[in-house]
Amino acid sequence: MPKRNYGFEKRQKDLNKKRKREEREQRKLDRTLTGAGPREAFEAYSAALDRGDREAVAALIDDDFRVEGVGPDGGGKLEFLAAISAQLDAFPDYSQGVTDLVEEGDVVYFVSNVRGTQRGTLTLPGAAPIPPTGREVRLPPASAWVRVHEGRLLAYHEARVPGGGIEGILSQLRA
Repeated sequence: MPKRNYGFEKRQKDLNKKRKREEREQRKLDRTLTGAGPREAFEAYSAALDRGDREAVAALIDDDFRVEGVGPDGGGKLEFLAAISAQLDAFPDYSQGVTDLVEEGDVVYFVSNVRGTQRGTLTLPGAAPIPPTGREVRLPPASAWVRVHEGRLLAYHEARVPGGGIEGILSQLRA
């Protein structure tokens, strides 16, 4: 009679793959924090954001961080992380969709193409919670840049575009 393992081997293989991927990401984060260039720091931040790794995102943001343009404009690290956390809670498949990266000195220029499907409640400071809608949100492309200092994001600026930013997310969910 054949031995049944009820998928144990496949689950074990999947867990090993996940562990190895997490180890690779941690090594990449460690390299970033120990002297990689601005582009590598931003790419590590973007990858951490896309996989929903809040700890890695927080580690890649400087304590003196400032947001400009959209979101919690003028806010610091804590406000930014709170907004990011709320978006990750609401959009488990959240992606910044970064394209067109250009590094100049300590600044990385890029285009942000935010997208995600709302599967959780969106709770932003100062706004009424929006229960899950199942709607896919796609923001228009927005030019953006980050300033990097010693492997951490020091400033994040995104151009205001019609239908973009937090306001764009809210309007698409309430439509």
